Amino acid sequence: LPVYEWWYGDRPAESDCKGKTLRGCWRRYHPAVCRRLENAWQKNTDFVECRAAADVDGVRYMVHRVLPEKPFDWRGREGSAPAFEAGMVLSTGYPCFEEVDR
Repeated sequence: LPVYEWWYGDRPAESDCKGKTLRGCWRRYHPAVCRRLENAWQKNTDFVECRAAADVDGVRYMVHRVLPEKPFDWRGREGSAPAFEAGMVLSTGYPCFEEVDR
């Protein structure tokens, strides 16, 4: 079973952390979550092509794929959430990602 991980640590806006090392580490998801995410990877074309998020826990959390040419940019799609601003866009240049992740 593939392993999926989430970032546990500092999460400032990407524009605020250029050239900085973030405090934190990657943590593995529970095996049941890894199975759910692997299922999304295998069967959800919108997730694979960065058009939709995949459910993590069935309640609250989602994960969204990010590619160099497809950063996470939720502007204009907030619904009832606070406004998603330009500084909140996340790309593969975010410091928690290493070259192997890109």
